[in-house]
Amino acid sequence: MSESEREARLKELLKEVESVQIPDYPDYQRGRKWAVYTGVPLLVILLAVMLFSGPITRLHVRLWDNIWTFASAALVVLVVWAFGAFRPQKF
Repeated sequence: MSESEREARLKELLKEVESVQIPDYPDYQRGRKWAVYTGVPLLVILLAVMLFSGPITRLHVRLWDNIWTFASAALVVLVVWAFGAFRPQKF
């Protein structure tokens, strides 16, 4: 194989490699989307439960008493974000 044939073959292989578009991994944008789609409804549900579970004057007490509920919800949103961002992509 001559030098010019090798260079031509190398250029052909490089073009083939450049044509393959492998998506970025991890996909933080997809993870963020999944977290928002999970977190917003979860927050709305938790706040609705807090608002309708007693008098409005005691809302701050209920929120403080249930701080672990909100922390758990934040942990769930974080796990969903990680799952969405680091899940292998389909090609």
